[in-house]
Amino acid sequence: MWGLSPLLHIVKEYMAKVTNYKSRIASMAGALIEADDDALEQYILDSAYEIISVLKLQASMRLGWFLKQSSSFNDNNGQDVSSINDIISVERSDVECTEGNLQSKKAYEDVGSMYEASANDPKYLVSENKLFVYPSPTSTEGASYLYIPEYEVKNFSSGVSSLESSDGAKFPRNYEEALIICSSVKVLNRRLNDYLEKDEDVELVNGLQLQIQRLDQEYQKILGLTK
Repeated sequence: MWGLSPLLHIVKEYMAKVTNYKSRIASMAGALIEADDDALEQYILDSAYEIISVLKLQASMRLGWFLKQSSSFNDNNGQDVSSINDIISVERSDVECTEGNLQSKKAYEDVGSMYEASANDPKYLVSENKLFVYPSPTSTEGASYLYIPEYEVKNFSSGVSSLESSDGAKFPRNYEEALIICSSVKVLNRRLNDYLEKDEDVELVNGLQLQIQRLDQEYQKILGLTK
């Protein structure tokens, strides 16, 4: 009806009813034990950044769903970015900056240099966890940057789960299906490795491999990697 596979319909229907990540993963990967919670939360975080990496590699406009903009700054003493996960782009007075390099730092400020940065061709670089923009931003021509938030898992096993950062960013809800599917595949792969090490029943191993393959196909479709 919707042009999606039956499996994805089941996933969407179940996720509409269940609100926490642990139950969602259990619905796809089987019952989980409490001792696995820390590992499962890490799978959620790993999956979130994996999805972001895929969109970055695709140069997808959908990456914008994940970006947060910094406050504007108007000096160039070096903005502390030691807590920033990944800077995607930098702007100065609404003009996107080109990433520079430390070796050319002095040339960006040299009026006589062919590498001099200008209002129409600004540059930026990161050195020792500090962000520098050229020409130096001012009170009327400020600078800012777009970055990937550092997520934390909220309410993993009860209530309404979410991924949020300390600065208020939230993982987009429309990518939660991909998040849960990717995490479930990681759980199943771990379980598969355990079975292989213990030389478990071949049919059981084959069943897990088939389940992993099906979920991975849905994951690839959601991210636009396959049709």
